[in-house]
Amino acid sequence: MKLVVQNVESASVKVVNDDWSIKKEEKINKGVLIYFWVSKKITNLEFNIVKNSLDKFVDKFPRMRRLKNKDGRLDATLDDINWEILVVSNFTLYASNKNWTKMDFSASWEFGKAEKIYEYFVDKLKEKFVVKTWEFGAMMEVESINDGPVNYVMEI
Repeated sequence: MKLVVQNVESASVKVVNDDWSIKKEEKINKGVLIYFWVSKKITNLEFNIVKNSLDKFVDKFPRMRRLKNKDGRLDATLDDINWEILVVSNFTLYASNKNWTKMDFSASWEFGKAEKIYEYFVDKLKEKFVVKTWEFGAMMEVESINDGPVNYVMEI
């Protein structure tokens, strides 16, 4: 599983109707925006093994010293600062451009199977934090004001 974790001043995700009216929108203020997707490599693993990996990550995630403290140094944790989390599904995280002309998404796991893991991940985060998310696999507009910019690419 791959995550892109961004420290943000604010972030929102929305879907608009054909007439450009907002269908639904989720917003966070200062917090963390997480793009999440699952690799095809997961297909050979039992779901319990995947859940165990996610459990370990969610347990350690709040204690990772990667947020700005009062002095502006990247030394604070989510436990130190009361930030919100916005999680967005993003199958393009496993895109490849080996041929340099067309993106290949074959390393991404298919929607139906990845959704179960995504929902488990979001539910585990919700046990500890204020977490907002959007409809899995939907086309959406994501806006964010990156803080820093501070971005981390993580593999679970």
